[in-house]
Amino acid sequence: MLGEVKALRADLADRDYRDTMERDVIPLIKGDFELPDDYVEHWVNKQADETLLQLWEQRKQKPAQFQEAMEALRPRFEEHVEKQFGQKPGEEDPSRRIASVVKGSRVTEAQGSDQFDNVDWSGLSEQDLEIKKRLVFKAAESGKL
Repeated sequence: MLGEVKALRADLADRDYRDTMERDVIPLIKGDFELPDDYVEHWVNKQADETLLQLWEQRKQKPAQFQEAMEALRPRFEEHVEKQFGQKPGEEDPSRRIASVVKGSRVTEAQGSDQFDNVDWSGLSEQDLEIKKRLVFKAAESGKL
């Protein structure tokens, strides 16, 4: 019986985590970027310091402070995405740029330089490489390749 109670509590905590992430955190941080939710979630979790962890634990008691902390992460995420994928909010979907690299074509100077020419692909983390692969597959599925 005690094991079942612990399992039920763990399940409820997991659902609460999932709901908060999917409803409140990911859409706010992700904004208009076309990136997988799990990428955004992973990035947010990597940002967790003692203050954010405390706010997470108190998010129901202090929703305004929690919301403010999540909003403060957004510019850092935008900077991260620009650095990793060369995309700024409101710009073209990065999968189009990746697709052009995969096809062997280059983005013309009038459209901007190809930010993937000087990427150290072997230096990418597994997650960043997986994101880039997903974007390429997404472009291929939609007929953009």
